[in-house]
Amino acid sequence: MNFGFIDIEALAGMAIGFGLVVVLPIVGLLLSHQRKMAELVHGKVNQNSDARLGHMQAQIDELRGRTVDQALALEEYRRVLPLATSERPPRRVEI
Repeated sequence: MNFGFIDIEALAGMAIGFGLVVVLPIVGLLLSHQRKMAELVHGKVNQNSDARLGHMQAQIDELRGRTVDQALALEEYRRVLPLATSERPPRRVEI
């Protein structure tokens, strides 16, 4: 077979271009995934997760405290107001 019509330099350039455009990003994604999986296996991510969970638990506790404070304040306002909810006149609904 005669392959004299194939331009080797152009073929090499296309192979290098294909490698840079397609193969290199795929290899980068695979290496990134491998690094993340290794961190999971070795427990480095668990330490960060524990810190984040502790922070979220502190926020939840703070919100619960605020809710209790607001509920107590609302009960105090209801006690102080001259009109209780049962003393309000009933609403008329017209159809």
